Amino acid sequence: MDIEKNLFILAFDQRSSLKQTLFGSQNITKQERRLMCDYKKLVFEGFLSVWKKLVYKESLAVLVDEEFGSVVIKLAKRKKIKFALSQEKSGLDRVAFEYGNNFREKIKKINPDFVKILVRYNPRQKQENKAQLKRLKIMSEWCWKNHYIFLVELLVPPTERDLKRVRGFVRVYDEKIRPGLAVKAIKEFYNSDVYPDIWKIEALSTKLQWHDLLLAVGSGKKGDIVKVVMLGRNASVAQINKWILACPKDRVSGFAIGRTIWLRSILDLHAKKVSRLEATRQIGENYFEFIKLWEKKDK
Repeated sequence: MDIEKNLFILAFDQRSSLKQTLFGSQNITKQERRLMCDYKKLVFEGFLSVWKKLVYKESLAVLVDEEFGSVVIKLAKRKKIKFALSQEKSGLDRVAFEYGNNFREKIKKINPDFVKILVRYNPRQKQENKAQLKRLKIMSEWCWKNHYIFLVELLVPPTERDLKRVRGFVRVYDEKIRPGLAVKAIKEFYNSDVYPDIWKIEALSTKLQWHDLLLAVGSGKKGDIVKVVMLGRNASVAQINKWILACPKDRVSGFAIGRTIWLRSILDLHAKKVSRLEATRQIGENYFEFIKLWEKKDK
């Protein structure tokens, strides 16, 4: 399957963090599980409100998990909406497959448009990264052989050493240290035969940082056909707007934004502060605003 020039992904595959946020525990009741599933469906309904009115539907997609999003997956397939399926176990510091060695059968059964895996990877943690790269290579090669688009969400968290260098200021780490580590991480993925079709990348602050990262992205065996989308990190709307306007339009294909779009609406609905209809409207509006800003940037 070809990857569209622009790709606007509404991400709602959170599991562990969302359970903790809503219910304060990882051990949830059947009723709470039903609520999780219903909230995922509501986010999808917000997505649909945008999808229905836009002509370029092929550029819109959702990122969802099977655990709480099985209904969403069925609806997306029925409407021929592109969707990415999460394959990592939620809430772990080191990557592990959600379905273990059965991931092949599960992916073939669900048949998503994109196979997504999140990895927390700081090049300084060499020993831990060996096992991660080994697992990622398995997924990468299988997706390649079976014609699935492989989407890697790369997070580069600071080590204790990194934080000491910036005296604990995470923002300074993000602006000064993380960009170089992300470039190094991408090269290490390629050197270990891990070749995503799409990189889901934390936003960068300057054009030079984007230039260096995009050079690294294009240095693998798949070359310049590899796409990049910018992730949201649950940042404020104002911050994401700045990131969108700063990223280079010729090489960054779009975004994968989640909680910034829908979390406040879900929390308000959960607290009975807004109606379901209003929450759905808010989510659709938030998603659409980011798309419009991207298109404005693209002109």
